[in-house]
Amino acid sequence: MILIVPIFQACSGIPANSNSNTPIASEIKSEFPFSTKEPETYQGDFVVTIGTTEEHFFRARKGDSSRIDLFEGSDISSTQIVTDKIYNIDPARKIYTEESIASGALNSVPVFDATNGFFAGKEYTAFEETGHDGSITRYRVKNTDTSKGEILVSVDKASGLMVRQEFIASMVEGSEPAPNLIFEIRNLKLDVDEDIFRLPAGLRKVGKSEFRTPTPKADK
Repeated sequence: MILIVPIFQACSGIPANSNSNTPIASEIKSEFPFSTKEPETYQGDFVVTIGTTEEHFFRARKGDSSRIDLFEGSDISSTQIVTDKIYNIDPARKIYTEESIASGALNSVPVFDATNGFFAGKEYTAFEETGHDGSITRYRVKNTDTSKGEILVSVDKASGLMVRQEFIASMVEGSEPAPNLIFEIRNLKLDVDEDIFRLPAGLRKVGKSEFRTPTPKADK
């Protein structure tokens, strides 16, 4: 997860604990052609691409229940499930820890900053429609400072959600062009099966100390 966390944190400026349950429609403001809050119910793969390097994580949410899978390559490296408790899972070692949530404090459970950063669009002020592709409408973010490059966003008309952001670096004479940054949601669904928030079978519960201690590498 080298790319995802620092990039989205830099772009968002949004507190991590803004897990609001307000419906999507009420969050759509006149200056934004898309919702600026994470949906109450959805799932999808968030993908960050810088040049030829790609990383992603999976996110699902349904009301107060949520799940995040972080990946290393095509394998899940860690999972967090939030339901009645916070469950942190190491799928490789088949272990997990659990942490109680104080009554009435579900909304204070931190939301992954990358998710907030994607939906926020807080630095965008005006948009120019550039085209359509099926249910997708494309916009160019109007920017008076062209030296900062160009920002293109794609909005899914059916859901009202922004599903792609592309940051195109400006060309500097005598310098190698910086790679473009692309943030997008793939496999977006607005219906989530409750089973996705259940603990996988075959896991062993451990304390935080054991969970945080990496498995020693075998001698060669």
